[in-house]
Amino acid sequence: MPAKHTAAGSPEARRHRDLNDSSVRDHHTRLAQVAQVTSSAVVITDAEGVTVWVNEGFTRITGYSLDEAVGRTPGQLLQGPETNREVMARISVALRSRQSVAAELINYTKDGRRYWIGMRIEPLFAADGEFDGFMALQSDITERYEQQQAIEQLTRRFNMATRAARVGVFERDAQGGIIWWSAVMWDIFGLDPVTFELSVDSWLEVIHPEDRERMREESVGVARNLDALNWQYRIIRPDGEVRHIQSTGAPADLENIKRILGITLDVTERIQAEEREHALQSRLRDNSHQTGMAEIATGVLHNVGNVLNSLGIANSTARRELKSSRLDRLEQATTLLRTNRDRLAEFLTRDERGRHLPDYLPALSAQITSNSRAVQAELETTEQLLHHLSDIVSAQQELARVGGQCESIRLDELVETALLVQDSDLSQIQVIREYEEIPPIMSNRHKLLQIVVNLISNARDAIAAGGSEHSRIVVKLVREKGHVQLTIEDSGIGMSTEVLSQLWRFGFTTKKNGHGFGLHNSANAAHESGATLTAHSDGVGHGSRFILRLPIENPEPVLSGVAA
Repeated sequence: MPAKHTAAGSPEARRHRDLNDSSVRDHHTRLAQVAQVTSSAVVITDAEGVTVWVNEGFTRITGYSLDEAVGRTPGQLLQGPETNREVMARISVALRSRQSVAAELINYTKDGRRYWIGMRIEPLFAADGEFDGFMALQSDITERYEQQQAIEQLTRRFNMATRAARVGVFERDAQGGIIWWSAVMWDIFGLDPVTFELSVDSWLEVIHPEDRERMREESVGVARNLDALNWQYRIIRPDGEVRHIQSTGAPADLENIKRILGITLDVTERIQAEEREHALQSRLRDNSHQTGMAEIATGVLHNVGNVLNSLGIANSTARRELKSSRLDRLEQATTLLRTNRDRLAEFLTRDERGRHLPDYLPALSAQITSNSRAVQAELETTEQLLHHLSDIVSAQQELARVGGQCESIRLDELVETALLVQDSDLSQIQVIREYEEIPPIMSNRHKLLQIVVNLISNARDAIAAGGSEHSRIVVKLVREKGHVQLTIEDSGIGMSTEVLSQLWRFGFTTKKNGHGFGLHNSANAAHESGATLTAHSDGVGHGSRFILRLPIENPEPVLSGVAA
């Protein structure tokens, strides 16, 4: 609104008299000439804080013209409900003392739009040194402020996501030097960023002595070639605890500056669970080699079968949760942020990928947290099952006897032994024997007995589940070139193509009370004996046929694997 004219003794009258003074007018003219060339808002007030002049930048930012601004204080024009009162109080104190002051606060335009300004106010003095008023230089910093708020919010969400998932983030330079660790990295290593000097040498000192030289060589190799890295090693934390670490990283070009960005996980619980499972499998295998035929049939196979099935389900669930945890997506988001760190404001507001990150990271954080909790629950279940299995194995070992060496075996006698073990369960089934003259073979008696007992037991159960009217098992021994072939054929329910494709998988079963252990273990035992075990069926209702092919000559033992 235009300036108002008042009585001669009023403040406005005094202001107009001052402006008519030539020295003051010349002084303001010089200031106005400077102020007109800046895009920022410039406000000049008299000694009482009433506006006497504004530049075009002020009109452009606020919407108020010179006539509307003159005669009113800037606060009357621009302040609103969200203007910080504490900041305004600090400005008032400085102005009363005629001191310079700088501040950032919320103002409002003529049409009510809220915006942020960065402001600096300087006192003005006439040529004779008399205090003459104030000049305020104001810049619209709304975009910068909102970008800064977005960056801070994104940083908070990123930190929340990595903390929830226990994912450490690191950056290395082209020479392999460690530039930066996230807060979770420090937590994983148990180190204090204030007292620990971060460098490759100090990092190597934390690594377990048995892994240190290997990691030194791998670190040098990655720096020399700027290759992707996938490391697994052990560290010794300051409290003496040994932890297993897995780090994954890839080279990145940050505005022509070579870097290696990556993530680090503490995989101690996973490694320990795998070691316990491996040890348990080894004990089970040794125990099955040492038990007699009765223990094989009714001991390990039946006692631990149900528990092993549960263990398989828990392990599969944990693996599935890990695969769906989308850590690769977190790594991608991290790479995007680090790659664009020197232009984050532009990236987050203008780049299509950057605009989605503030909404994407919370969803990713929730997914990773959910997966982590699910994996933790499955690991606890696995640990309970492993303890239970350990107790069972310990009890069975009391009955074990040595039987792991190859020896001369007459297959017809071994098959008869297996049939004898199942004799009471075969009383209602016709057993047909078709044996050719077979020379003795060299193999592990107890492994073969385990396989044959399982195959006969499987045939018995298939007949009980349905099939032809005539319950029949046919056992054939045939000599081929360099091999002996044992075939066990039943008239049971048969198998579909889908069942055949999953038959050897651990935990798979078609039986109501089955555990999915017998055939899986038989396939392992056959493979370790240098034999092959296959299954055939013409479909549901047409029975099944299992064929075990064994070399006549002494085979080279295979230590691990599954025949399929």
